[in-house]
Amino acid sequence: MQPLMEFAETVLRTKSDNFSEYPIYLKATAGMRMLNSFDRARVINTCREILSDLTYNRFMFHKSYARVISGEEEAIYGWAGANFVLGSLLKSSEGAGVVIDPDLTYGTLEIGGASSQIAFYQSDEDIMSNLFKLQIGQGKHWNVYAHSFLYFGINEAWNRMGAYVTTIGIESSVPEEAHNPCLAGGISTSFESTIFFNEGHETFHMEDNGKKESYRTKLVNDSPTGNYDECSAVVTNLIHKNYNTWCKFAHSGDCSFNDVYQPKLPSQSESFGEFLALSEYYDVFTFLNIPNRSSLRTLQNATKHLCSMTGKELDEFNNGRLESEYVLKMCFNSAFAFQLLYTGFGFQMDDNITAADVVNGQKVGWPLGSMLYEINTLPWAYIPKHDPFDVNGKSNVIAFVVVMATCITVGIICIFRKRPHYGYSKLNSVQMMKPE
Repeated sequence: MQPLMEFAETVLRTKSDNFSEYPIYLKATAGMRMLNSFDRARVINTCREILSDLTYNRFMFHKSYARVISGEEEAIYGWAGANFVLGSLLKSSEGAGVVIDPDLTYGTLEIGGASSQIAFYQSDEDIMSNLFKLQIGQGKHWNVYAHSFLYFGINEAWNRMGAYVTTIGIESSVPEEAHNPCLAGGISTSFESTIFFNEGHETFHMEDNGKKESYRTKLVNDSPTGNYDECSAVVTNLIHKNYNTWCKFAHSGDCSFNDVYQPKLPSQSESFGEFLALSEYYDVFTFLNIPNRSSLRTLQNATKHLCSMTGKELDEFNNGRLESEYVLKMCFNSAFAFQLLYTGFGFQMDDNITAADVVNGQKVGWPLGSMLYEINTLPWAYIPKHDPFDVNGKSNVIAFVVVMATCITVGIICIFRKRPHYGYSKLNSVQMMKPE
């Protein structure tokens, strides 16, 4: 945290006398949600102690400012942040906050390291579950469907995939090698996990005095090339679409996957129904060399091509963009992204998805939406530009709190596992424009 604290102090050095009036937040996400309650509390309480130290932290802090957020919060923050930079929420960031027609908003999709999220506005505002009532400005509650799927982030999906091809159907010891059709031809990689699959394709952990037993094996593909069809079959098993029995009964078929309710996706039109895909989606689109706005058909065709390669062809296609330990996973990552959209959420093959990392010059992600949300809930007073000082002599920068760059929203995506740092150069910006 120290580099983040120093960064905030540097950016706001001209306001150093007022640091105690600027709130600072620490929010942890899916990597922390995966921990048991004891370990989770131990980490967060330690962070609270550190941030409560006035010598270490000069900013405003209360214990409630450091916590593990829910999956629904992570999803809604991503939606709010994306639509804020797209100009779909507010006509202006100043004043009372006049909202724009919610039918002009984008839905958002995100694959992180440990979880994946979906959020979108439902026009009839009838949401039976996973509803987040978001208020931005003073005049509008947004009824947004928001859900997060734990263990459906890219790292945990790879871990479950490796466990599936290694342990499914075994009766005794874990084999030394397991065939992985998602690898390019002639590729192998070491694999370690604590996850086992039983014959019913359920996942479970082997416990020993409260500690998870791990096993090691090698994932190999001795075939000349990878195999898209076989890889997709494995990925589809991970999505658990066939587990929707109760959801179909309780919600009349309005379900996504893993027995989770989801209202029908909005039909894409000239002014509504498009989705912005963040994080791993962007990495996949970029690696596949497909346009930022592509149909699912384009994504699938590019994935099929990638998954049909030999190890040598994959290395040539990569052309030094990724380190070898990451490039070997890209067939799986691409197949998982496609199946999550198509089989999981129910997008159609001709639906378009726009993958983005930077929109209109701003980094898009849940931390931005989190700052917007916290600003909206804090007591503040707007001071017009013609009156830059209030009666107490405090500048409107402090009163308006929008300078919450100081609000260090730390997303602990995974405590013990970091998402890979991709070596290729990302596009500087995606310019998003709504049709007239």
